[in-house]
This record gives sequence, structure tokens and C-alpha cells, in this order.
Amino acid sequence: MTDLGYVLTMTHAWTAPVGYEVAISGGIDTAELTDLIVAAETAIDGLSHMTPSFVNMLLQAPDVDRDAGALLFRHIASGQIAAFGVFRHPEPHVETATMGWVHPAHRGHGIGATIVQWGLELARMRIPYAPEDARVTNRCQASDADTAAATVFIDLGYSPDRREIEMELVFDDVVAVAPIPAGITIRTVTRDSDVEAVARVSSDAFKDHYGWAESSWDQTLERWANFRAMDEWDDDLVFVAEAEGEPVGELVGVRSHGSTTGSGYIGSLGVVRSWRGKGLARALLTRAFAAYQARGMRAVALDVDADSLTGATRLYESVGMMPVRSETAYLIELRPGIDLVKR
Repeated sequence: MTDLGYVLTMTHAWTAPVGYEVAISGGIDTAELTDLIVAAETAIDGLSHMTPSFVNMLLQAPDVDRDAGALLFRHIASGQIAAFGVFRHPEPHVETATMGWVHPAHRGHGIGATIVQWGLELARMRIPYAPEDARVTNRCQASDADTAAATVFIDLGYSPDRREIEMELVFDDVVAVAPIPAGITIRTVTRDSDVEAVARVSSDAFKDHYGWAESSWDQTLERWANFRAMDEWDDDLVFVAEAEGEPVGELVGVRSHGSTTGSGYIGSLGVVRSWRGKGLARALLTRAFAAYQARGMRAVALDVDADSLTGATRLYESVGMMPVRSETAYLIELRPGIDLVKR
């Protein structure tokens, strides 16, 4: 985790609603927190993919501050965890993100708005760390089924900015594996240096992805190390495509789609710009599908930017994937300037 050495001094007041106490980055039990998030997401979407491993990855992310990056609400009378918030400040600190979950039994008490206000304060405090002439924003994201969250964001000055779609393929037939483009080899990772190669390809490929901003290589490697530490990571589901020994494509699959039984999940798929349009993404994707099917999985899912400039949504539709849910990102501008984030 990153410690920028700032002093937590709030300039705008926010307090826990009556009947609740709040702690900053303290007393977090992963299992209890997972139960909260599962309850919150299930109440909105009818399901949740959250697991303790995913929660731990979030808490250990290099862009979550160890001392002030998490906010925990507890109901005083029952002792139950009522809500949880996380503030993320990835380099170069031009677009921070506030995440939050409120248990369905404790919605309607203003806790969600309090989490957003807390995140806004931390975002304002990060402004001096951004490049001097850069635009600075804060982002929140919620399921499109969560109309209450959308109202909170808009009331606090946010505007809807972009949609993300979760897509799924249910294996009704044997997967048809697409041919590999000429000059390319595809293999699974077998050593640490392969994961670094995947990180390099992903960093290049996702320059065209919504929300991308260039961070240091050290923080990039930290994020990938944190990802690989998850229980769900499996080297046999991580593919690297090479041309003349140089990595030009990657796909990162994990064993399961969180707590969803019988479903795999693809966390990353990227192809460097010079190799796009040649069928490489399809070759990687269908090999991952076949690997999941061989393991007895019934389905596989992924998330995609609805307006991806790379045409990713069209690719996924062409191999039979269907949308199952969607989220919207909301932005608020905290300082005008040159936008260093991909839109």
C-alpha cells in the first residue's frame, strides 16, 4: 500500500448518521466484510461475485492508503457492520475513486452519501499530488439497478460518464477455437517473468481503455503482484501471445467468477495496437473458453466498457456473449485542466 504521508484533516464536515459509529481503516474482518458486500450486492442485482480473496485484494491494493483508505460503519445497537467504503488514489492522482457498500438493512439512513462525501474530501486532499496543469476528478460507480445510489451521486454534483457491461457466455456447445494468426504463438505463463510480460502488454493495450491514466512501472507491477496473490489466480488460465519472442497479447482468466458456482471469469484481455484486427483477441478468447469448458465450467463472464474504442463489445457479441448486468461511472470535476485520463 502507498503512504503519501499526508495528514488526515477534513475541511468539510461529515459525520456518521445517528445510531452508527465509524472507524477509519481499523478493525476490518475480511469474512465479515465479505458478508456485508454480498448482502449489499445481492439486494441490488440478485447476486454477488464477492469472495474473501477479492476483498483482501482490494484492501491490499497499492492505491489504497493503509491508514486512511477505508471507512467502516457499525450499527451501535446490534454491533453489525452496516457499511464499508474504500478510497483509491492511483497514480498520477488525477482520477481518484470512491467505492462503497451499504447493507440492505441499513439503507435509507444517509450512510451512502456520507461515504461519497468522505471520498470527496480525500480526493480534494490529493489535488496537490496531481500534475500542476492536470484536470482532477473523482469517480463513483454503481449498478444501473441501484437508482438510490445514482440519486446520491447526482445530488452531490456528479454526472453520469460511462457504462460498463458484464457479459456472459453459457456453454451450450463445444467451443470452436479460432485459428492463431500467422507469426504468433500462444502459451500459458510458467514463470514470474511471464507475468511481467502480461503486465507490459496490458499496460500498452489498455491505453485505449476508458479510465486509463499512466502510472509508474513500480505501481503497475505492485497491482499485478496483488492480483496474482488472489486464491482464484491460476497460471494455467493466463495466456501470453508472442511474435518473434516479443509479447503482443494477453488474457488473464481466474478459476471462478467470485462466488458464482460453475462460472469462470476473464479479468483482462489485451492486444498491442500493431496486432489488432488480425484475429488475435478472438484466438486468445476462444482458447480461454475451451480451457474453462474442459474444467467442467458451465459459463464464463467478463466486464467491458460499453463504448470501447477497440471494438471489444462487438468481439464478445460475435462469440455469443450476452449482457447480464451493467454499471455506470459518475464523475465530478474537482479542478479543471488538461485531462490525462482516457475518455
